[in-house]
Amino acid sequence: AGLNGWTPGPGSGTQSTKPFEGSTYYFAGSTSVNGVEQTVNLLAAGSSASAVDSQDLVAVFGGRIRSASESPTDRGSLTLTFLDASGGEISHATVNAQNTTDRWELAGDRVGIPSGTRSIRYRFEATPSAGQSNDSTLDASFLYVLPETAAPDLGAFGNTPAEAAQNPA
Repeated sequence: AGLNGWTPGPGSGTQSTKPFEGSTYYFAGSTSVNGVEQTVNLLAAGSSASAVDSQDLVAVFGGRIRSASESPTDRGSLTLTFLDASGGEISHATVNAQNTTDRWELAGDRVGIPSGTRSIRYRFEATPSAGQSNDSTLDASFLYVLPETAAPDLGAFGNTPAEAAQNPA
């Protein structure tokens, strides 16, 4: 859906050559380490402070990452940072992509939301290894806050229309 609601790094933007879904994906541009991020306020999104502090919720996050075919490949990672009411970091979780070049790799994780969390920052970071541009790209990003008893599909069909037909419990 483009970069609405996201904060992209300098010189980055979207491209439209073979996205995973939709018409565009995030491209880091020609700078060194670059990325895009979004912060979600859990209370504004409908969670209560008592539900978050109960430690009965998990964050399921991920996206489709792909690198250009070059050696060595540029590297992509996803980081979820749990923030308190004043924006201070409580903890974070990072997932490093395998940096596939022949397909959109599903990368992500499921982590417990620590007590005191009020916002979650989702960040994709691209780190170049070779070439003139930073060619680790992101599409179909997602972040769900769910009860810890829910078990969404994190496999090949996770975050696709096929998942919608599945029972997450």
